[in-house]
Amino acid sequence: DGKLLTPGVGLQINVDPAQKVPGAARGSFPADGNVQALPIVDVIPYNAVAVALSTPNPGGGTAQVGNVNARNLLQYYDLALKSLPIGPYSISLRPGVFTSNRILGADGTNWGATLNDIRTAQYADANGPNAYWFGIAKLPYGGGVCGIHTRPGRTGLAEDDSYLDMAWAQQSIAHEEGHGFSLYHTPCGNPAGVDPNWPTDAAHANAQIGNWGLNVAQAVNVTPSQPGSQLVPPTVQDIMSYCDEIWFSDHTYEQAVRYQAAQARLAARLATRGGALPPSPHLMISGWVLDGNIVVDHAVRAMGMDITPPLGPYRLSGLDADGEVLFSVAFSPTVIEARGSPGQPPPVFAEQPFVISVPLAEDVLVSQWLFGQPQQDDVALRRSPAAEQQVRQQRQAPDAAALGLRAQAQADGSIAISWRDATYRKAFIGEGPGHMIGVLYDGAGQVVSQASTLHVQLSDGMESIEL
Repeated sequence: DGKLLTPGVGLQINVDPAQKVPGAARGSFPADGNVQALPIVDVIPYNAVAVALSTPNPGGGTAQVGNVNARNLLQYYDLALKSLPIGPYSISLRPGVFTSNRILGADGTNWGATLNDIRTAQYADANGPNAYWFGIAKLPYGGGVCGIHTRPGRTGLAEDDSYLDMAWAQQSIAHEEGHGFSLYHTPCGNPAGVDPNWPTDAAHANAQIGNWGLNVAQAVNVTPSQPGSQLVPPTVQDIMSYCDEIWFSDHTYEQAVRYQAAQARLAARLATRGGALPPSPHLMISGWVLDGNIVVDHAVRAMGMDITPPLGPYRLSGLDADGEVLFSVAFSPTVIEARGSPGQPPPVFAEQPFVISVPLAEDVLVSQWLFGQPQQDDVALRRSPAAEQQVRQQRQAPDAAALGLRAQAQADGSIAISWRDATYRKAFIGEGPGHMIGVLYDGAGQVVSQASTLHVQLSDGMESIEL
C-alpha cells in the first residue's frame, strides 16, 4: 500500500524464505541487513486532457479526426501511467473537436504551428495551464513524424491508433510525455537531441534500460499461466529512443522523478502565496524563432494568466501607436522534441516555437512589435496607416458584414467559415469563453460544432477583434 511509503521507511526483500521454489536465488537483500531509507518524493497531480484534433485530408473530402473517445481514452495513457512517476491522476476528454486547417506532414511540416494553436486554446482555458494537454490526430500517412512535445512542458500532439495499433499509440503518448517530464532522447535509432548524460556502461549500451523493470500494474494481476509477465528485461530499449521502445530505464525514470519533485516544490511555494491569480484580460502571442529571427504568427485576446517561456536572449515588446512600450518579455523559445517511425530519418524542427500570455487591458491597442534578437539590431514592425485605421474602427464597432464573415452549415455536420483575409490572416473559433474549438487560416475553413452561437476572433498578427 502506497500509504506505507513514508519518509524514513526502507525495504528489505526476502526471496523464497520457505524454500518452495526450486533454483530460486534465495536470501535477503540487502544481504548485510543494512536497510536504508527510501527517497520519498512528492509529485503534483497528473491532470491530463485529450483533445480530438481535426485536420484536412490531403486528398480532399471529409477532414480527418483523431480516434479518441470515452471508450478508448484510458487506453492511450495506459503505458505512461504504468511507467512514469505519476501519482494521483485524472484523465478527461475535452468536449467536442478542435480544428486546425493545416495539413500535418510526415517530415514535420505544420506540426509546430499546430502544437502552438493547441497551446493557445490550452492557455485560454481557465484550467488549461495546470493540465497536460495532448492533441490526438489521425495522420494522412503511414510513416514519418508521429508525435511532438515541448521539453519540458504540458502540451503534446500525437497520432491515434489508426496507423499500427493501440500499443504503438500508447508508446507515442508515453514517449512524448517523457519529453514533457524534461527527458531527452536516448541513443538508439539515431534520434536528435540525445541525453548528454546517458550512462556509458555496457548495461546501458544501445539505449538498453540496464536493469530489470517491474510493471507493477501487471504484477498485482499476474497469473500462473503468465509467470514473469510483469518483469521487463534489462536488454530492452529505453522508451525515449527510436528503437524497440518498451520501458523507461533507471536513468530516465530518475530524471523524471527529479523533474516531478521540482514541480511539486514550485506548486507548494505558489500555494503559500495564495495560489494563482484569477483569469484577467490578456494578449496571447504565438510564434517561433527561425534562423535567429523572431516570427510572430498571431496575437489573440483571452481571459487568462501570465505565461512566459524561460528567460532568454530574445526580447519581444509590444508598443502603442505613439511608440510607448506596453510590455516587454525576454525569453528563450520552446524546445520541441518529436518521435518518428522506425527506419525513418529523425525529424528536426528548424522553428523553435513560443507562446506568451501578457496582461493587457481591453482598451489598450498594440500597434507595433519590437523584436530584440541576439547579435542583431532591434527590428520594428508596425501596421500601415490604412490597416491601423481599420483595426481601430473594427475594435470599436466590429462589423462582420464589412469583413465578409460568413458561417454556413454543411451536409457533413461541419460549419464552413470564411472572411476577407487582407488584414486578418487567422480566425479563432469558440463556443464560449475559454472554449476555443478551432484555428483557421487564409480566409476559410471548417469547424465541428453543435453550438447555436459561435464566437469568432480575427487576428492581424498584433491584435484581435471579436465578432
